Amino acid sequence: MVLVYHSRKSKSWKAGGGLAVALAGGMALNAIGRPVYAQSSGPTVLTNSIHVNALRLQGYWNPTTKKQDFSTTAWLPQINFRIKGPVSGGSQLSVEFTKPTGALWYRVDVPTDEIKEDEYSSLHTPRDSDTATEKKYTTGVGLFGFKIRLKNELTSQNLVLYSGKFKAGKINKANGTAFYKNRAEFYIDHDWELPIGHVYFYDPGNTVLPPKLSFGTWVKGQAVSPDLAGYLFYKDKQVASTKDQGMGASVDATVELNTVGNDKKDPTWKYWEFEWGVIRTNPDPDQTTPYFVMDKNPGAYTIKVLRNGKLCREAHFSVGDDGNIVDNGIATNNKIETEGILLPVKVLGTTDGTWNKLAWKTDTFYGHPLISFTAP
Repeated sequence: MVLVYHSRKSKSWKAGGGLAVALAGGMALNAIGRPVYAQSSGPTVLTNSIHVNALRLQGYWNPTTKKQDFSTTAWLPQINFRIKGPVSGGSQLSVEFTKPTGALWYRVDVPTDEIKEDEYSSLHTPRDSDTATEKKYTTGVGLFGFKIRLKNELTSQNLVLYSGKFKAGKINKANGTAFYKNRAEFYIDHDWELPIGHVYFYDPGNTVLPPKLSFGTWVKGQAVSPDLAGYLFYKDKQVASTKDQGMGASVDATVELNTVGNDKKDPTWKYWEFEWGVIRTNPDPDQTTPYFVMDKNPGAYTIKVLRNGKLCREAHFSVGDDGNIVDNGIATNNKIETEGILLPVKVLGTTDGTWNKLAWKTDTFYGHPLISFTAP
């Protein structure tokens, strides 16, 4: 299983070259320190790209009364994911969901096109509004399962590309009205995301300068860009701040995990990205802009994040003499190809509200915890 964690391909810059040096075990490091693994021979679901959300229906087809109850809300899961080819002609992708008992809940086909080898496609389970599908909606919560399956009648393929489990919960929305006592918002628990971070070099579209240092981390609860600020320290000295650049952080809208109503107090998890344009590595020798250059400053670095002025995240990584981020083993041991590395993130303070600090041990990547990873 190959994972790709927010792998966004930067355009080459003239000092980078894209040259790879072969390493043992079939892995290589490219010019900016990104692990590159041997490509799989078949279709691969990118584990990190899988995101499960809950779709809410204003009504519930009660199986005991055989009619729709509009005083009750129900839900159905929706999954987004990316797949890497090849996916040959005649293939059909589907997702099978199971109940907490393990029994099959329902199956849905995903629109499937041919995908060439090493090319990617973003997919999601479609939302159907027909009565048959609406009758699949449930009011239950707990631990559910799924399988992403590929079938092909032409090649006799019948493959489970990925299987996982997710925890569904609900928040009562009756607001004191007896008639609506069974109204609720539903959510999928993603507390396991919080202690996992990502440090990488990235600068899309820049063909002159080397990529800039970036950091991604998950945050629970409602927040806006000005609420967050990222700070980089080298040898206990601050060398960069997102506030100095007139910005806080940007949220990746493609991975906002929340309720349908997204009320202020509803649980929500968002992936926030911090960039320091003044932090570069291996610049062109002719470049005269006064950057903080990492290949001239190897050693240990610390990232700290403030949320509304309160310390909420801390993470550590190292830079080698070559200016590249040192692989901490998490990506290597889990066969993850990524720009940079995954790293443990310490969640500090109370700005995330209540969360399960042990979820990473069992729930990461929907039941596939990382090897050689310990949350601080």
